[in-house]
Amino acid sequence: MGIQCGETTCADTNLVPGQTVTFGVNLTNAPPIHAYTISIQYNPKILSLLSNGIDPSGGLLGNQISTYIECIDGQAVIGSNCTTLDGAGVMTLSETIVSSGNSTATSGTLFTVKFNILTTGASQIHLLKAEIAQGASAGNFGALLGVQLADGYFSNMLCGGQLCRPPIPSFTIVPLPPIPVDKNVTFDATASTTPNPGARISFYTWFWNEAGSSISTFTVTNMSVIDKAFFIGNQRHFITLTVNDTYNAVGYFTMQVQVTDLRLDLGVDSVNAKPVFRVLVGTPVNVTAVGENLSTSAVNVTLEIFVGSTLLANKTFLNVHSHSSTVPLSVIWDTHGFSPKIYKVEAIVPPIRDSSGRIIEGDAVKGVDTNNMGLVFVQLVENPGSGLVSLSLIQTTGLGIIVLIGIGVAVGFFSKRRHTVEPPPLE
Repeated sequence: MGIQCGETTCADTNLVPGQTVTFGVNLTNAPPIHAYTISIQYNPKILSLLSNGIDPSGGLLGNQISTYIECIDGQAVIGSNCTTLDGAGVMTLSETIVSSGNSTATSGTLFTVKFNILTTGASQIHLLKAEIAQGASAGNFGALLGVQLADGYFSNMLCGGQLCRPPIPSFTIVPLPPIPVDKNVTFDATASTTPNPGARISFYTWFWNEAGSSISTFTVTNMSVIDKAFFIGNQRHFITLTVNDTYNAVGYFTMQVQVTDLRLDLGVDSVNAKPVFRVLVGTPVNVTAVGENLSTSAVNVTLEIFVGSTLLANKTFLNVHSHSSTVPLSVIWDTHGFSPKIYKVEAIVPPIRDSSGRIIEGDAVKGVDTNNMGLVFVQLVENPGSGLVSLSLIQTTGLGIIVLIGIGVAVGFFSKRRHTVEPPPLE
């Protein structure tokens, strides 16, 4: 598929402001089709698409067609909505055959677009997005077919004694798709060039289309390398690079990037103990903990319950569904033989690690995970007649309990997967 000049020439110094230029959007070597949606990008400072400048009549689909979307510069002309790609310098047209069946021809013009020339300059006429479909019925777009795109351009300006041509944008991305959601991606456009004599690339404009979001962002910079993270996964995102050279000629390049949402994150949903306050030594304490899988796929969840360095219980729950909790893990803590003091009861879900031992879940960028532990405190007091020396009930009542947990200490504890020793008795 390519854009070719229509009734006037694409590149000619005789094309002056106030005149019009028409481009035809042609499809070649395709099977019969039923529908299409096409978005075209152009420089709105050089060309202005006329309000009646889109003409599908006599096109490849025939005359029995219905228009679902016609959008110019982000404003809907037909239909109630534009696409997330639309904005200044973008037009979108979506057409389908009214009846069932496909076109009778396999090559020809889909529609024409007529621009008003605003000033002297050079702009690529860029096929930002093109989808064609066949085998559809009325009101149903049908199965999408693969299509190759070929851009055109307009120029009525001289660059170094010859007609200007649009620059040639190009960029690479690291890491390669599919890209995990929230992961920083480096976009490198240093390979962009301009064919105009003595010119260089002067500006880079990035268009980030967050698929599934109504918000698209632009970043204009004189840097050819830029970082970006995507926050919506399991989607193809459209990234368009616009480059201007020192003649202010404009070129566009669009890449579709697949972003996946494959999160690994395990945690402790809750931990409880009964009783917890002024518990006589020897009294059974019921401890219950629940683990959770916050990942985007089913994984095994191991849940451990400790009192100090003593393991009370552990269990691995197999194939816990995404965003689901485990069944409760309960254990009776026999407090016989324990000294009267405050005990830290911990529920732990060991984080997922790779073969080198590095944590690969949660806040893996920092190499730690911060939601894999839950705490509850149990106060054991002297059992009258036991002969143990500890806090009396009166002393305990008047003391008050304030517990400070250092986040850094807890994180370090997790990253090493070691367990703290029992704290000394309060005196």
